[in-house]
Amino acid sequence: AVINNFQSNPSYSFWLQSNGMVDGVTTWNGNTAQSTVTFAGAGAEHEIPYTCNFVFPDPAPGTVTSDPVTPDILRMETVPEPQIALKGSTATFTCVGESGNAAAGTPQTKWYDKRSDLLIGDGPTYSVAEAVEIVCKVTWANQPLISVSKDVSLSVIGLTGRETVYTPRESSSVEISCSLTVTMATDESPTITVEWYWQDSDASWPTVDGVTGLSVNTGTFADSEQISTLSIDLIEDSIMDWDKRQYRCAFNVNGKTASHSTELRILKLKWSTSSIPIYSGQRVTVQGHPYAMYDISPRWEWYKASDQTEILSTSDVLVIESVRVPDKTAYYVKAYFEVVTDGTIIETREQVILDITGTQHSLQVSRH
Repeated sequence: AVINNFQSNPSYSFWLQSNGMVDGVTTWNGNTAQSTVTFAGAGAEHEIPYTCNFVFPDPAPGTVTSDPVTPDILRMETVPEPQIALKGSTATFTCVGESGNAAAGTPQTKWYDKRSDLLIGDGPTYSVAEAVEIVCKVTWANQPLISVSKDVSLSVIGLTGRETVYTPRESSSVEISCSLTVTMATDESPTITVEWYWQDSDASWPTVDGVTGLSVNTGTFADSEQISTLSIDLIEDSIMDWDKRQYRCAFNVNGKTASHSTELRILKLKWSTSSIPIYSGQRVTVQGHPYAMYDISPRWEWYKASDQTEILSTSDVLVIESVRVPDKTAYYVKAYFEVVTDGTIIETREQVILDITGTQHSLQVSRH
């Protein structure tokens, strides 16, 4: 507020509003005095009428009061900002200008690349799918010299791993890995935690902490990547009790979680033989079957256990001509499973003992 043409300087000034009084800062030059009031963190609560009051001392005591003045607070409203997004997704930022009344005019939002200061967008929203530092800047049509700016940034995380891991029953252990990549928009170091889960028979997902046969090894975050590996002891984890199981890794980066599930499938074999009893000179057939096919057809190699240089059969059926009674012969079989998704060849091996006594015919299978 300004007052002109007075004979003595005002002693002080103050501003009145409905909630009380605020002291003003008075300056003067000749016969012109000015009172200023400053609000820290001005917001909508200050958009109420104020009156300026100059107080004059003797010899002309009194108070001069201005007409009410209502500040027009120009401000920016933003929605919660997507600081981190998953790779492949799109994040949307929103910056909207507001004011207490229409005097400032229509707000206009523009978006700039923080490093190059180049204009990259126009309008209240801006969508992006990559790591970036940007600035949203709002101006008002009738107040082009006044602007409100806000820095926003987006970091991107990606999580990769195999959908399916196969292992033969003969394995004593197997590993499942997840690889996390982080592209930070700023130079800050991310805070990363990782947790592994397994799917129980009741479809729940307990953590692997404290589970016998399961252990986790997570490397340090370096070169924007971190790898976590779940080691599974197939002996301790009772491999004979199940054929497949789901495991899940979950990385949390600065509060944003990305997870990936992998199914571990066990490749087993089972057997069938011809009917009993068996007599000398009779033909015997032994047939092997994948215990869990998983749409994978194995190729076979049969040998005598005593001579593994000669392949007796390359089909799932081994035909033994003119057996002797009694007979107890061990055969060695290999089944090769090719995992089509990545070309991996997995071999499972077992020793089959054909026990023929003439009165009964049995098949014993032992892991080799």
